[in-house]
Amino acid sequence: MNDAGIEIVPPESRRLSCWELLVTILTTAQILASFRLWTPQENFPQVPMITGFAWSDGIAWTFLTGLGIALMGVSLNAFRQRVRRWPALLFLMTAGALLLEDQHRLQPWMIFNLWLFLIISLGKPRRILKLIPILTASLYVYSALSKCNLMFLEQHGLIILGGLLRALHLDPAQLSTAAKNVLISSFPIAEMLIGAGLLFARTRRLSAVMAMIMHALLLLTFSSRGLNHEWSVSLWNVFFLLQAFGLWVLPESFFGVRTAAKVDDRETATSGWILIGMSVVIWGFPLIRFSGHLDQWMGWSLYSPRHKVVRILLRTSPDKIDSEFPPFTKSAYRWVGGETGPLTFLSDRWSLSELHVPLNPEARMEFAVAFSLCERFDCWDQLAIEVETRNLMAPDKRETRRYVGREQFSQLAQEYRLPVRPNARFLISREAKSK
Repeated sequence: MNDAGIEIVPPESRRLSCWELLVTILTTAQILASFRLWTPQENFPQVPMITGFAWSDGIAWTFLTGLGIALMGVSLNAFRQRVRRWPALLFLMTAGALLLEDQHRLQPWMIFNLWLFLIISLGKPRRILKLIPILTASLYVYSALSKCNLMFLEQHGLIILGGLLRALHLDPAQLSTAAKNVLISSFPIAEMLIGAGLLFARTRRLSAVMAMIMHALLLLTFSSRGLNHEWSVSLWNVFFLLQAFGLWVLPESFFGVRTAAKVDDRETATSGWILIGMSVVIWGFPLIRFSGHLDQWMGWSLYSPRHKVVRILLRTSPDKIDSEFPPFTKSAYRWVGGETGPLTFLSDRWSLSELHVPLNPEARMEFAVAFSLCERFDCWDQLAIEVETRNLMAPDKRETRRYVGREQFSQLAQEYRLPVRPNARFLISREAKSK
């Protein structure tokens, strides 16, 4: 550093600048890939955090614009070594305002991004670089723990393995049950090893290479050759692959050195306590999921089976669907049906069709979709709800309860801590708005 306040920027700061640029680019891409989710729309229920809450269209667009400005601010300040705190805080505030309007916006990648921007808002590069592997490791470890059950081995794991094998042009039927079980068991084991390895400097690079291989395989699994998932899912895997490569695989010599305005990055006692406090929060917060007071995605339960599942059944004949249900729900009920028994309404496919994101796997959100349809189209007699409670360690043990009609739906709604009723946008039809 010289007397003019110019200092040599070490490779670690250059590495962090590249990472921040990666965060903003991928976050922007994920928002664009699911753009309708973030806009005022009425084709899919918006279920607010507070009953009946909804921003006006103008305010909602203002917050979305603020989100874009925040992302631009973080990316522009990254290579100038300026304080990143204010644009990061702007992102947290505008994203929080948008999340308040719709629980569905709590996608796993957005939850992770909120943690990232909270870390960026802490300001000091060294502190940020220490917290990134701690946060990423917690995701891998808790995701692995959520897969340690028989239901994942017998159901969800088979789906993931089948998608991967098909993407590699292999026939899953050619594998024995024992071979499938070994391969499926390797999923959580790999996540656990990667997460544990990221916590220690000596094993971080090896763990990062393992993470790159795992996310490359997941990209194949979710590609059009495999499970054909939406772009927002693939982009998140791209982020983790590039993050592992850029932060922990590339050597420091790749980033070189340069000069920049002086930045105070000295470690203090306060910095140490902030680091410890954030680490405790990062690892302690997902534990709330095991008490049932936190959504699965917020506890990093990813690609994992659910303890409670809600099914929406259409109690009407297929030939009456076009006259009794709106045309924009066809993507859901046209997929499954039979000549005997009720049709199954697949709300997750409706979400993928309309908003290009999967539905939050909480039973609350599935029920909110059914409740929303009944309220908007007054079809209480045409819909039924089946709530299935599962034992994840004994998949054959299940308990099913059925709810029909406004009174039973209202009773079930009271069991959830968060609202299940949509805001006014979905309840007011296009026809009513046009009059």
